[in-house]
Amino acid sequence: MIKYTKEKISRLYKETPKDLQEAIFSQKIANELKEICLKNKIEDEKIILGIIKNFGYVFVGLLHPNKFQNILEKELNLKKIKAKQIASEINVNLFLRFKKSLELLHKTKIKFETGEKVKLPEIENLQKEKTKEVIDKYMEPIE
Repeated sequence: MIKYTKEKISRLYKETPKDLQEAIFSQKIANELKEICLKNKIEDEKIILGIIKNFGYVFVGLLHPNKFQNILEKELNLKKIKAKQIASEINVNLFLRFKKSLELLHKTKIKFETGEKVKLPEIENLQKEKTKEVIDKYMEPIE
Protein backbone atom coordinates (compact mmCIF):
# COMPACT_ATOMS: atom_id res chain seq x y z
CA MET A 1 0.00 0.00 0.00
CA ILE A 2 1.38 3.38 -1.02
CA LYS A 3 1.39 6.01 1.72
CA TYR A 4 1.47 9.69 0.87
CA THR A 5 2.67 12.48 3.12
CA LYS A 6 0.23 15.09 4.33
CA GLU A 7 2.38 17.73 2.64
CA LYS A 8 2.09 16.03 -0.75
CA ILE A 9 -1.66 15.57 -0.43
CA SER A 10 -2.04 19.19 0.72
CA ARG A 11 0.01 20.47 -2.24
CA LEU A 12 -2.02 18.40 -4.72
CA TYR A 13 -5.28 19.48 -3.07
CA LYS A 14 -4.43 23.14 -3.71
CA GLU A 15 -3.96 22.36 -7.44
CA THR A 16 -7.25 20.46 -7.65
CA PRO A 17 -10.31 21.98 -9.41
CA LYS A 18 -12.61 23.81 -7.00
CA ASP A 19 -15.57 21.42 -7.34
CA LEU A 20 -13.34 18.46 -6.45
CA GLN A 21 -11.94 20.35 -3.45
CA GLU A 22 -15.45 20.95 -2.17
CA ALA A 23 -16.46 17.33 -2.79
CA ILE A 24 -13.50 15.97 -0.82
CA PHE A 25 -14.81 17.58 2.38
CA SER A 26 -18.51 17.26 1.58
CA GLN A 27 -20.55 15.50 4.24
CA LYS A 28 -23.10 14.62 1.55
CA ILE A 29 -20.44 12.80 -0.51
CA ALA A 30 -19.14 11.03 2.61
CA ASN A 31 -22.68 9.89 3.41
CA GLU A 32 -23.17 8.64 -0.16
CA LEU A 33 -19.91 6.66 0.03
CA LYS A 34 -20.89 5.14 3.35
CA GLU A 35 -24.36 4.30 2.01
CA ILE A 36 -22.81 2.51 -0.99
CA CYS A 37 -20.59 0.54 1.39
CA LEU A 38 -23.45 -0.45 3.69
CA LYS A 39 -25.66 -1.35 0.72
CA ASN A 40 -22.91 -3.75 -0.38
CA LYS A 41 -22.63 -5.20 3.14
CA ILE A 42 -19.32 -3.51 3.95
CA GLU A 43 -19.57 -2.70 7.65
CA ASP A 44 -15.91 -2.87 8.70
CA GLU A 45 -14.90 0.72 9.51
CA LYS A 46 -11.32 0.13 8.31
CA ILE A 47 -12.56 -0.92 4.87
CA ILE A 48 -15.05 1.96 4.69
CA LEU A 49 -12.29 4.42 5.63
CA GLY A 50 -10.01 2.79 3.03
CA ILE A 51 -12.65 3.29 0.33
CA ILE A 52 -13.14 6.92 1.37
CA LYS A 53 -9.36 7.52 1.48
CA ASN A 54 -8.87 6.09 -2.02
CA PHE A 55 -11.85 8.08 -3.28
CA GLY A 56 -10.03 11.18 -2.00
CA TYR A 57 -6.86 10.04 -3.78
CA VAL A 58 -8.82 10.01 -7.05
CA PHE A 59 -10.00 13.56 -6.38
CA VAL A 60 -6.48 14.93 -5.80
CA GLY A 61 -4.94 13.08 -8.75
CA LEU A 62 -3.00 10.36 -6.91
CA LEU A 63 -5.21 7.55 -8.20
CA HIS A 64 -6.79 7.28 -11.64
CA PRO A 65 -10.53 6.52 -11.44
CA ASN A 66 -10.12 3.53 -13.76
CA LYS A 67 -7.74 1.92 -11.23
CA PHE A 68 -10.10 2.40 -8.29
CA GLN A 69 -11.55 -1.13 -8.48
CA ASN A 70 -8.09 -2.72 -8.52
CA ILE A 71 -7.13 -0.81 -5.38
CA LEU A 72 -10.28 -2.04 -3.63
CA GLU A 73 -9.29 -5.60 -4.49
CA LYS A 74 -5.56 -5.39 -3.72
CA GLU A 75 -5.29 -2.96 -0.82
CA LEU A 76 -8.60 -3.61 0.90
CA ASN A 77 -8.75 -7.33 0.04
CA LEU A 78 -12.27 -7.17 -1.36
CA LYS A 79 -13.39 -9.99 -3.62
CA LYS A 80 -13.43 -9.04 -7.29
CA ILE A 81 -17.23 -9.15 -7.59
CA LYS A 82 -17.76 -6.94 -4.52
CA ALA A 83 -14.99 -4.51 -5.56
CA LYS A 84 -16.50 -4.27 -9.04
CA GLN A 85 -19.98 -3.59 -7.69
CA ILE A 86 -18.78 -0.91 -5.27
CA ALA A 87 -16.53 0.72 -7.89
CA SER A 88 -19.39 0.69 -10.41
CA GLU A 89 -21.76 2.39 -8.00
CA ILE A 90 -19.16 5.00 -7.10
CA ASN A 91 -18.48 5.54 -10.81
CA VAL A 92 -22.14 6.10 -11.62
CA ASN A 93 -23.19 7.99 -8.52
CA LEU A 94 -20.08 10.05 -7.79
CA PHE A 95 -17.20 10.01 -10.29
CA LEU A 96 -19.50 10.57 -13.26
CA ARG A 97 -20.87 13.69 -11.54
CA PHE A 98 -17.35 15.19 -11.64
CA LYS A 99 -16.21 13.69 -14.96
CA LYS A 100 -15.02 16.93 -16.60
CA SER A 101 -12.97 17.99 -13.59
CA LEU A 102 -11.51 14.50 -13.18
CA GLU A 103 -10.51 14.43 -16.86
CA LEU A 104 -8.89 17.85 -16.46
CA LEU A 105 -7.08 16.76 -13.30
CA HIS A 106 -5.86 13.44 -14.72
CA LYS A 107 -5.21 14.96 -18.17
CA THR A 108 -6.97 12.12 -19.95
CA LYS A 109 -10.39 11.01 -21.12
CA ILE A 110 -12.01 8.76 -18.55
CA LYS A 111 -14.27 5.87 -19.39
CA PHE A 112 -16.33 4.75 -16.44
CA GLU A 113 -17.11 1.08 -16.13
CA THR A 114 -20.61 0.55 -14.86
CA GLY A 115 -22.00 -2.77 -13.77
CA GLU A 116 -25.22 -4.10 -15.22
CA LYS A 117 -26.91 -4.08 -11.80
CA VAL A 118 -26.05 -0.47 -11.04
CA LYS A 119 -28.79 2.10 -11.52
CA LEU A 120 -29.08 5.65 -10.36
CA PRO A 121 -31.33 5.81 -7.27
CA GLU A 122 -33.62 8.40 -8.86
CA ILE A 123 -34.26 6.13 -11.85
CA GLU A 124 -35.01 3.18 -9.56
CA ASN A 125 -37.48 5.25 -7.57
CA LEU A 126 -39.22 6.47 -10.73
CA GLN A 127 -39.48 2.91 -12.00
CA LYS A 128 -40.99 1.76 -8.70
CA GLU A 129 -43.52 4.61 -8.78
CA LYS A 130 -44.55 3.76 -12.33
CA THR A 131 -45.14 0.12 -11.44
CA LYS A 132 -47.36 0.93 -8.45
CA GLU A 133 -50.97 0.44 -9.35
CA VAL A 134 -52.91 3.59 -8.72
CA ILE A 135 -56.51 3.04 -7.72
CA ASP A 136 -58.84 5.99 -8.10
CA LYS A 137 -61.85 5.47 -5.85
CA TYR A 138 -63.82 8.05 -7.86
CA MET A 139 -63.51 6.20 -11.17
CA GLU A 140 -66.45 4.11 -12.18
CA PRO A 141 -65.78 0.74 -13.77
CA ILE A 142 -66.29 0.54 -17.53
CA GLU A 143 -68.66 -2.21 -18.63
